Amino acid sequence: MDEMHPNNNIEEGRIVLKNVASEAGIEKATGGRGLVVGPILGNDGKSDILFGNEGNYMLGNRGENFLFQNQGDGTFKDLASEADILDENENGRGIALGDFNRDGLLDIACGNWEGYHRIFIQYINDAGKRKFKNVASSVFSEPSMIRTVIAADFDNDGFTEIFLNNICDYYKDQPNKLFTLRNKNDKLAIMESDIGEALEVNGYGTGAAVADIDEDGSLELLVSHGESKAQALSVYKVNSDKLTGNNWIRIYPKTKYGAPARGALVKVYTSEEETMSHVIDGGSGYLCQMEPFAHFGTGFDFVVKLDVTWPDGKTHSQSLTSADRNTVITVDHPDSEIIRNMRENSSDVQHKTVNVSTGREEL
Repeated sequence: MDEMHPNNNIEEGRIVLKNVASEAGIEKATGGRGLVVGPILGNDGKSDILFGNEGNYMLGNRGENFLFQNQGDGTFKDLASEADILDENENGRGIALGDFNRDGLLDIACGNWEGYHRIFIQYINDAGKRKFKNVASSVFSEPSMIRTVIAADFDNDGFTEIFLNNICDYYKDQPNKLFTLRNKNDKLAIMESDIGEALEVNGYGTGAAVADIDEDGSLELLVSHGESKAQALSVYKVNSDKLTGNNWIRIYPKTKYGAPARGALVKVYTSEEETMSHVIDGGSGYLCQMEPFAHFGTGFDFVVKLDVTWPDGKTHSQSLTSADRNTVITVDHPDSEIIRNMRENSSDVQHKTVNVSTGREEL
């Protein structure tokens, strides 16, 4: 926000922004296509920025990704090369964050336009540096005209699915795909799953999003179409038999002002000692934005503890029981009570004005 701009009026909702990319250290020329923001490289809450980029050989741009680490002083440092996530010579599109192997570190799924798709698993090497390794299977990697990547648990079984949304062309069908990720003997198994009607063999997909639209505890999938051919919006729901017996929990963290806490990291711990993580991010892909909830499927298990870390470093921990299964839990920011008190005190103040004709104060 440009705090000195005369047109700023927060009370009336007028906020003037200014470009600080140069001062922040992120002013780099790119063919940016995908963007996610969250505490990718640390557990202190500070928001890092990942750009999935498209190359242009005519301009000498190889399409290298940017991974800007938040330095905590308003500046960022590009660590994409050091972290082995440049993925040069590819044309990035959709990006999704998630802890796919449940080791407490955030991983990244990247879709590349007519290039090889990636599943970058984060790890810490012997020198204590954070690195990424691509573990995508040959089937997952298969090039396609991809637009959007979504990581979510659609059937609430406790395992992440990755949805790849494609757009078909005049010469080749480009069906959507769905993959399930499971840990087996400390290795990530990537299995293609039945996607049902969401296959859309002849779909002109341009974007997709997930949300619990009907508030029944399972996620709906919305797919938009168009660009090269008009097609209606699609809304898909998981078959009820796939959800039978599976538990879920949804966490809604808020800022101290009561808004959705974009950038917050939510972790839950289950009775069977599983740890799952979710970033409240906007999601990435063309024409997309995700709901500001952390949705966790837990199968027959249930959550016994949740932790929330906000971008300002504030934290909240809360114990849960089996009675909290299949519920939505709202988590207020630790400073929200302070803000509420300030607003209440402000509303109690008598505002006086001066009548210019009489010179007397009036309430």
